[in-house]
Amino acid sequence: MADIFDVPALQVKVADGEVRVGVAGTNRDGRVLPVSPNRFVSPDIDGLEIEFHRDGFGKVAALSVVFGEGRGYYVRREHDAR
Repeated sequence: MADIFDVPALQVKVADGEVRVGVAGTNRDGRVLPVSPNRFVSPDIDGLEIEFHRDGFGKVAALSVVFGEGRGYYVRREHDAR
């Protein structure tokens, strides 16, 4: 699902005790702050809102992103353990 949102993949990471979200494969990211257990906003990326979606076991399975008029939905991909 996307509506005026052209970011192919996001990267979520924890760095120096902060949760950061950015465009995968770049150094562009910003910290996000919790507003509820599964919703975050970013003071660094003006207006960015993120909501984490968990499966029945409590594991993060996807996230929704709202940025201005754009909306995106990202499904978590597991890394290959090669």
